[in-house]
Amino acid sequence: MEELAISSGKCEVWSIEGRDFRALLEARPALAVDVIRALNDRVRQMRQRVLGLTRKDVPARLAEMLITLAQAHGERIAPGNELCLHGITQQDLADLVGASRSFVSTLINKMKRDALLANQGRLLVLKDEEGLNRVAAREK
Repeated sequence: MEELAISSGKCEVWSIEGRDFRALLEARPALAVDVIRALNDRVRQMRQRVLGLTRKDVPARLAEMLITLAQAHGERIAPGNELCLHGITQQDLADLVGASRSFVSTLINKMKRDALLANQGRLLVLKDEEGLNRVAAREK
């Protein structure tokens, strides 16, 4: 199975065989509870994404994803304490919202013209979080 992961810094990725993982969970019940909580969060997030795919158009899904990613992995920058994203490509965003890269590029450019987003070097800056939230809240 292939998964998408985005690191906001240096990291290590480990793989654990199923039988070793089960033994670890049996030896550390508190870890099993943490794993169940994490899986529950993941199911909740996936349910929200599926609902978004059926209830929201691509601009709303993109705005929602930009906000979600920026809040989880972004950083605040001066002078306006704005959230910015780095390390995510337009193709990554397209994959996450179920659209083509070219359409996501068009939408990002429109959001820049509407002063919702901007670039600061290679960083994508959320200039108007409230405006993006309004776009994200729209349903089909």
